Amino acid sequence: MKLIRQLMRQQLMAVATGIGLPFELLTGDMKGVSDRALRLIINEFRRRIQQIQHNQIVFQLCRPVWQRWMDLAVVSGALTVPDYAFNIEP
Repeated sequence: MKLIRQLMRQQLMAVATGIGLPFELLTGDMKGVSDRALRLIINEFRRRIQQIQHNQIVFQLCRPVWQRWMDLAVVSGALTVPDYAFNIEP
């Protein structure tokens, strides 16, 4: 039975590593983790998630949507922006 638990723990550690999630947050197993270490794990994970969110959402979603909205607003005449066609960033 102990061997099965060790095997499952090893497999869960591999899964956690593969998806970039701390083992303790994936399993809820806080055995051997102090409150300070847990706080460090959670803070580091939050920073990583914030970076991913910013890089994915802002650069890959918000910027293209904003650019399209500006293009349509200028072309339709809803906004008047002098020399807009010459100042568009690629």
